[in-house]
Amino acid sequence: MPELLLALALGLTLATVAIQGLRGASEGAARWILQLRERQVSRRTLVLLRHELGMARDWVSGPESGGNAECSLGGRIPVLSLETRGRTITYSVGAAPSRIWRGTVLMRCGPAYDLSGGLSEGQALNRVVLDGLDSTGLEVYREGPKVVKIQLKRNVQFRSGMSLIFRDSILALMPQA
Repeated sequence: MPELLLALALGLTLATVAIQGLRGASEGAARWILQLRERQVSRRTLVLLRHELGMARDWVSGPESGGNAECSLGGRIPVLSLETRGRTITYSVGAAPSRIWRGTVLMRCGPAYDLSGGLSEGQALNRVVLDGLDSTGLEVYREGPKVVKIQLKRNVQFRSGMSLIFRDSILALMPQA
């Protein structure tokens, strides 16, 4: 009888350790999936910015870039303005328009895309492109004579208390004048 109780206690101890190990591995996998998803969102945003910069005839970065914005910036700081086919696309960083977004957001004010992937002729729309930005958020500057560097800085806070910090950048060709 004591041998049976000892075997039962050892079995329960091993089962508890195994369950805790699986639980830790599961949490690690969930954290990795969140990181991967957030990294993909950041990269997609950078690809959109590179594409729109390539379409632009001219661009201005910094706070003075919001002068020709086609919609209200709502107190957000303009960081990039692109002139494309007589239309202006303005990116701004600041407070989110609603509580569904995490922290500081990057917003795009400009024409929507039509079904063929071109800019529509309709009115300009103000849309959140990315949330969870760092205080500086988006930086655009010349990297060389014909190259522009676009850098995103994010600090994403999750409800679980986990925090992820991203620093992503991409190079783009200067728009043709």
